[in-house]
Amino acid sequence: MNYLSIIIPTLNEELGIAATLKQIGAGVEIIVVDGGSTDKTREIAEQLGAKVIISPRKGRAFQMNLGAKIAKGDILLFLHGDTLLPHEFQEQIINTLSQSGIVAAAFELKFGRFS
Repeated sequence: MNYLSIIIPTLNEELGIAATLKQIGAGVEIIVVDGGSTDKTREIAEQLGAKVIISPRKGRAFQMNLGAKIAKGDILLFLHGDTLLPHEFQEQIINTLSQSGIVAAAFELKFGRFS
């Protein structure tokens, strides 16, 4: 069975993190790696059930690597703190990565804004 861990590096994402976390749903591990937010990013993430890790402010790559080290999933999804995933994203990920020769994938991007 494939278990999905979603790793979200954050820095002052209070305007978008709630929408991101709410649409992910259950059945996945969510790790928010915060790089020193001065807003309510960490509190919001904790209230919505994410595992929150505090990281030194060394950049997004450092945060993503820190999250990957503690992730329990055999599939890792790295996500921005203001990103919404497509419906049925879990099935799409598992179906894509189950194909022979596929070891990584990405979703198409569509830019919008939070109100």
